[in-house]
Amino acid sequence: MGTVNGFHEFDAFIHPKHDPPWWGACSLSGYGVQPETFDTAFAYVGADRMRAWWDVVTKIYPQWYDPKKPYPAGTIYGGNSCYVTIPFIFLNLYLGTEDAKLIAWSKDSEGNWAGNFQAPNVFAEILSRHCPIQIAEWGRCTFDQARYQPDANRAEVVFANAAQTGQNVVFACEIVPEQILLDGQPCEAQKSTDRWGKRLIAVTLAPGRHELAFTFPNAR
Repeated sequence: MGTVNGFHEFDAFIHPKHDPPWWGACSLSGYGVQPETFDTAFAYVGADRMRAWWDVVTKIYPQWYDPKKPYPAGTIYGGNSCYVTIPFIFLNLYLGTEDAKLIAWSKDSEGNWAGNFQAPNVFAEILSRHCPIQIAEWGRCTFDQARYQPDANRAEVVFANAAQTGQNVVFACEIVPEQILLDGQPCEAQKSTDRWGKRLIAVTLAPGRHELAFTFPNAR
C-alpha cells in the first residue's frame, strides 16, 4: 500500500502534464507550502531518500532558483516562479542546508513573484530555525506574537484565549526548557512525546491574554 503526496493538474495521476520544473514542486506539496506534508514525507520516506530525490531534480534543473531561466515549452506557473522556488527552498531547510545558501537562493529568486503567498511562512521558518521550541497546537487560542532571543537563550510567545474554558497549548522541543514562566510566574508543564519520539510540553491557559516565556540551557 502506498500514499499519494502532492498533486498534479490537467490529467492528474493517469496522464500528468510534466511541465518543467513544476512536477518536482507539486510532488512535494499541494497548492502552497504545507509543512505537514513535508513532515509526512520525511517521517515515512526519510531524509536520505528525500535528498536522493532532490539530487535528481537539481541535475535536471540546476537553475531552478533563476527567475529568468527560459524553458523550451510553456510552463504552468511561469517558469521558476515562487510556486517552484519557495517549496524547493523549504525542502532544503528540512535537509539541513546552511543559512547562507538558503538566503542566497531567496535573493537570487527575486523577481518572478507568481505564488508569493507561500513565502512568508517559509522565510519565518528560516529565520527561526535555530529556536529550540516550536508551537505544535494551540487549541482555541489565538496566536498573537513570538520572539526568540538566542543571546539570552529565551523564547517568548503570547496567546489570547477567548474561550470560556482553559486551553492547552503544546510545543515541540529540540531542547527542553529549564524554566517556563506564565505571565512572569513559574509554571508546570505536562511532558510527553509524539509518535516519532519528538519531545512535547503542554501548558494550560485560562481565558484571557497570556505570555509564556521559556529559557534554555546551551541554546544557540
